[in-house]
Amino acid sequence: MLWGGLSGDRRALARLAESVVAGASRAGAPPPDKRRRFQPHLTLARCRMPADVTELVAALEDYQGQPWTADRVHLVRSRLGATEQPRYTSLANWPLRTPPATGPATGGPVTTTG
Repeated sequence: MLWGGLSGDRRALARLAESVVAGASRAGAPPPDKRRRFQPHLTLARCRMPADVTELVAALEDYQGQPWTADRVHLVRSRLGATEQPRYTSLANWPLRTPPATGPATGGPVTTTG
């Protein structure tokens, strides 16, 4: 899996993740592995077969994406067939609350990183 980390208000991201877990639990989804530490990220690619992406990771090591602010959460179903490409279906989306003014106390917007 290739993923990019996120920066910004990590406490707010952790609270959002906890809220999503609680909602998913109420809907009957199994709880996440409690031993896994929360790591805010965006999944960029997955590969079924092992692949050496050392050069790609090294090339992107210092990359910093353009800042952006997330304004919605999307619930997406992924169906991974044995022989076909994954299929993604958007099931629902919800707006996020507008963050307070950016400043030292708020940590600023969530941004992508390498």
